[in-house]
Amino acid sequence: MAVRFEVLDEAGEPREDACLVLDGTRILIGRGPACDVRLPEVSVSLRHASIEVTGGRLQLRDERSTNGTFVGKERVRPVAPLTLEKSSIVRVGRVRLRVTSGTFAVDPEPSIAARQLAYSLVAEALTAHGVDVTPVLRCTLGEDERTTWRLEEEGRAYRAGRDENADFVLTDQDCSRDQTQLTRRGGMVLLRDLHSKNATLLGEVEISAKRDVPWKHGATLTMGHSTFVLDDPLGKALATIEGEPDQILPDDENVDPEPPPAAKEEPPASAPPEPAPKKRAAPPAPAAPELAPTRAEMAILVTSLVVLGLSALGLMLVLRR
Repeated sequence: MAVRFEVLDEAGEPREDACLVLDGTRILIGRGPACDVRLPEVSVSLRHASIEVTGGRLQLRDERSTNGTFVGKERVRPVAPLTLEKSSIVRVGRVRLRVTSGTFAVDPEPSIAARQLAYSLVAEALTAHGVDVTPVLRCTLGEDERTTWRLEEEGRAYRAGRDENADFVLTDQDCSRDQTQLTRRGGMVLLRDLHSKNATLLGEVEISAKRDVPWKHGATLTMGHSTFVLDDPLGKALATIEGEPDQILPDDENVDPEPPPAAKEEPPASAPPEPAPKKRAAPPAPAAPELAPTRAEMAILVTSLVVLGLSALGLMLVLRR
């Protein structure tokens, strides 16, 4: 039984060139280069989730990821795998996948297909920001030093060698007339030796004449006595994303949006309540009594003080005698 993985866009539709069909008893999903389904998104852990195919059923397990694995609103636990329906929407980090089991044509080279999926997603993001993603072959040592060739066309097999009709004509006499084939596919550059007399090396490994080999970011190609590097914006971006730490999603982004709440029904209109009787205003408080003395009272006070003073004076005169 084969399993098809489709990366969905924000509208829930499959993205172009973002489909992978695999078979096997265990399929690993994540951001790392060792995953079967490679998703270059920093909210996806290097080893995020896995699917086990047992008895015709798909069992989804979270691999202790940073942001969790979800089917709908149900979070998948590492210790309790969830059995998927024949077609299910699985969310890992910010990425949503439609996972479907059935009878499909399987990708013949799973590792290359996984890398192509990752390159396709990175290319979509870079192109949206106006970045030129065309890979460039550059000679760093040999008779063609500083010469560059651009691999413009997707899917085209470019031929490098001393043949004057080759796409990339080499002047190194140790190269064969037909030395190496370079094919740009899915954003990647694939290499194949053309039965050259001195072989073609990627790093220190001799590449095959029977199958394509992906040119990994940072590796050096040797043809004859000349060495070449690949200026690959996609490979560089992918390596950077895979080297980043997991981005922790905020709580409000790590859940599927809730549907808008239903409008509340207004209660039926009823007769307005009778107004409460108005309270009578309290009578004003009486004015405070006038405390200032009258003229008559002032005259009596002054006379009293004069009499008291004379009495005191007379008492002092009597005491002196």
